[in-house]
Amino acid sequence: MVPGGSRVADRLKPTELTNALLLSSGGTSNVLKRLAGAGLVSREADDGDGRSSWVRLTRRGVEVAEDSVRAVTAAHARIVARIPEAEAELLNRMLRDVLAAVEEGVLVRR
Repeated sequence: MVPGGSRVADRLKPTELTNALLLSSGGTSNVLKRLAGAGLVSREADDGDGRSSWVRLTRRGVEVAEDSVRAVTAAHARIVARIPEAEAELLNRMLRDVLAAVEEGVLVRR
């Protein structure tokens, strides 16, 4: 979701990707070059800022992303199916606490 918005962004700035993926700017640049070379993303200049660009998934990139999400979801379902119900509920509560801490910016307990 776009902050303050109601739909998924159809394009992002490389710096937004860097922050979302917790990569370095150089790491993001390398990944984007490889994805563009594979035809999975396109880059377009930002008309409002000549130093910046926008990154957008290509049609093929969307297909690969959707296939990846389905594969990961299926793998997670197989893992969770092996966990007894009581332990799954405990794990769910614990993961919610971790997610809340991450969203609050608390990454490391001191």
